[in-house]
Amino acid sequence: MTLENGYGRFSQKAISKLLPLLKDGLRENGVIKEVYGNKKEDKEKLLTFKLPMPPKIKNPVVYHALIELRKVVNAIIRTYGLPDTIRVELARELKNSKKRREHISKKQGEYKKKNKQAIKALKQEPHSIQEPSRTDIIRYKLWKECKEICPYTGKTIPPQALFSGEIEVEHILPFSRTLDDSFMNKTLSYSSINAKKGNRTPWECVEAGIIAEDDLLQRIRKLPWKKRRKFTQKEIQLDDFISRQLNDTRYISREAKKYLSKLGSEEWPVKIQIAKGQSTALLRHLWSLNSILNHDGDEIKNREDHRHHSVDALVVALTTPSILKKLSDENKKIDSAEWMEEGEGAKYRNNELKRRAKSEKRVTSSYPWPSFRKDAIDAINSIIVSHRVSRKVSGSFHEDTYYGTTESKPTKKRKEMVAVRKPVHELRITSLTNDVKCIKDPGVRNIIKSEIQKRMDNGLSQDKAIQSFEENPPCIISSKATVPIRKVRLEKEKNSNNLTYFEDKKGEVYKYAIYGNNHHIAIYEKINSKGDKTVDEVVVPTMEAARRIKDKEKIVMRDHPEFSNFLYSLSINESVKNLDNGKLYRVQMIKTDKRIQLSEINLVSSNWQSEKILSRPRNLNIRKVKVDPIGKVYPAND
Repeated sequence: MTLENGYGRFSQKAISKLLPLLKDGLRENGVIKEVYGNKKEDKEKLLTFKLPMPPKIKNPVVYHALIELRKVVNAIIRTYGLPDTIRVELARELKNSKKRREHISKKQGEYKKKNKQAIKALKQEPHSIQEPSRTDIIRYKLWKECKEICPYTGKTIPPQALFSGEIEVEHILPFSRTLDDSFMNKTLSYSSINAKKGNRTPWECVEAGIIAEDDLLQRIRKLPWKKRRKFTQKEIQLDDFISRQLNDTRYISREAKKYLSKLGSEEWPVKIQIAKGQSTALLRHLWSLNSILNHDGDEIKNREDHRHHSVDALVVALTTPSILKKLSDENKKIDSAEWMEEGEGAKYRNNELKRRAKSEKRVTSSYPWPSFRKDAIDAINSIIVSHRVSRKVSGSFHEDTYYGTTESKPTKKRKEMVAVRKPVHELRITSLTNDVKCIKDPGVRNIIKSEIQKRMDNGLSQDKAIQSFEENPPCIISSKATVPIRKVRLEKEKNSNNLTYFEDKKGEVYKYAIYGNNHHIAIYEKINSKGDKTVDEVVVPTMEAARRIKDKEKIVMRDHPEFSNFLYSLSINESVKNLDNGKLYRVQMIKTDKRIQLSEINLVSSNWQSEKILSRPRNLNIRKVKVDPIGKVYPAND
């Protein structure tokens, strides 16, 4: 038997164990069994015509993925019957060429070299850590990667502060929302800005006015491309996280295959086959499927359209064992493994690799049947994406900033006020809030306004002008002294719709906080004595939903004392139909002022082509609908 140069069926260690017994004349199978034992375990299979609840798995991401898998598979069985074959995409590379293996080995060597350099530097002054831990090495490498500058504040991180409590290793995309603890999701930041960032993504910090967009983009431009992408990512997608986080371990693929094996019976068997993840990418290119959802016509996967998963599913369904064999054999002729890489140069590389694949007259480059592409376009365009509705009572109950009571009494022209002291460099001026207008002292207020304008006239943006107050604060200048202004007292109108209160032991209110996440919005109808009908909404914060659970009340209040009829409720990711244009949307955001933001159901909300609607439900001509796991739309009978 001949093997390609660079390949061997057994490792050197295995050969040293097997060879002596083979020389004694024993058969290969017998020798393997004697050396390594029989690892196959006879297990009784539970065979059924629908998937039961999945077994409890410690990894929450995998468990929820199996829950969603169960919904889809059982919906397919109810509609179309028991399938003959189910193919699961396994994140496993095709047989790498020798050149590819050398590339991987080179990368691993570079990582080892950087670690050795970090260890050597850490043992020297000013760090003087004689036994650097893995955590110390990661912190040092992140420090060098960000050029010794905090990406969020732009402040230099001096060597003596690197291992102090002032500097923290920070997850770019929050660990609590992604479970991504990889090096590519970490950077360094000052603890003060990390506390403000909290559970937000960098882009959510930009939208909240905590970080200036231009400054952030300028500071991260020297970071690796994959890391820069995390800083500018506008939405955390669970399915993207699953793909990214679990491909290396293949955990989800193994569990899915094991779980799906519960289907069928001896009389009606269901074959569970594995399709390699890399083969999916190859066939997408060879069959020109990426351009279906890419409006530019480029052969680049459009991840901003949720239906790209359906394109993958189509390819996986057609990836037969014979196709896999052909792909593996043909892979040696071109470096097709690189098609899995996506980056700034992907467009040129993918087109070049596809040209080379065509020139090799690959068996797999022709369509499965003549009308395949037209059939694929029609099928993909008819798909309606279903989203997992978020009804769980979790997340932040209220914001971290607390507001105190004031001595000023409310009048007809002036409502009850709440107060807070705020660092002058953390003031926010956005379309929704203006902290400068809320400064109580008129003299201080005028100084701040004047200083912001002066610094803007000198070329700074408004956000950067305010941030510069940390290093160079505005001052109160008198004949006796010059006093820097570092904190200011703000007074804002008390709004009971977005404030929760805290009582002391005597039952008196002593502080307030703004509600955190909103759980749902309920829409009601009110009928007056004359029979006139009006529609109004009630936003239910997560904190209020938790209170209702604690008091054993229904989370969605259908019988509200202030209204005549309950119409419907909306939670994040629930679906509505716009009766004016017939389009389907999902609820992306619920605001405290009773407005909801809707995004087109098939598109990622950050997609510039995704139509956004921001309005109160009572002003929209919409109807709540339900989209089942296989994309069928039904009226939602609330």
